[in-house]
Amino acid sequence: MTQGKTVLILGGGIGGIVAASRLRKGLSREHRVILIEREEQ
Repeated sequence: MTQGKTVLILGGGIGGIVAASRLRKGLSREHRVILIEREEQ
Protein backbone atom coordinates (compact mmCIF):
# COMPACT_ATOMS: atom_id res chain seq x y z
CA MET A 1 0.00 0.00 0.00
CA THR A 2 1.41 3.38 -0.97
CA GLN A 3 1.04 6.39 1.26
CA GLY A 4 -0.55 9.49 -0.24
CA LYS A 5 1.36 12.73 -0.44
CA THR A 6 0.29 16.23 0.53
CA VAL A 7 0.61 19.13 -1.90
CA LEU A 8 0.67 22.53 -0.20
CA ILE A 9 -0.16 25.60 -2.30
CA LEU A 10 0.65 28.99 -0.80
CA GLY A 11 -1.49 31.80 -2.16
CA GLY A 12 -5.15 31.72 -3.01
CA GLY A 13 -5.10 34.08 -5.97
CA ILE A 14 -6.30 32.94 -9.37
CA GLY A 15 -3.09 30.98 -9.96
CA GLY A 16 -3.32 29.13 -6.66
CA ILE A 17 -6.97 28.29 -7.17
CA VAL A 18 -6.40 27.02 -10.70
CA ALA A 19 -3.39 24.96 -9.59
CA ALA A 20 -5.30 23.42 -6.68
CA SER A 21 -8.27 22.59 -8.89
CA ARG A 22 -6.16 20.94 -11.58
CA LEU A 23 -4.11 18.99 -9.06
CA ARG A 24 -7.22 17.77 -7.25
CA LYS A 25 -8.73 16.55 -10.52
CA GLY A 26 -5.49 14.95 -11.67
CA LEU A 27 -4.35 13.19 -8.50
CA SER A 28 -5.90 10.12 -6.95
CA ARG A 29 -7.92 10.49 -3.74
CA GLU A 30 -5.06 9.16 -1.59
CA HIS A 31 -3.27 12.51 -2.08
CA ARG A 32 -4.26 15.75 -0.34
CA VAL A 33 -4.22 19.22 -1.88
CA ILE A 34 -4.14 22.07 0.64
CA LEU A 35 -4.52 25.72 -0.37
CA ILE A 36 -3.44 28.39 2.13
CA GLU A 37 -4.41 32.04 1.75
CA ARG A 38 -3.12 34.68 4.12
CA GLU A 39 -6.08 37.04 3.73
CA GLU A 40 -9.60 36.28 4.94
CA GLN A 41 -12.19 36.17 2.19
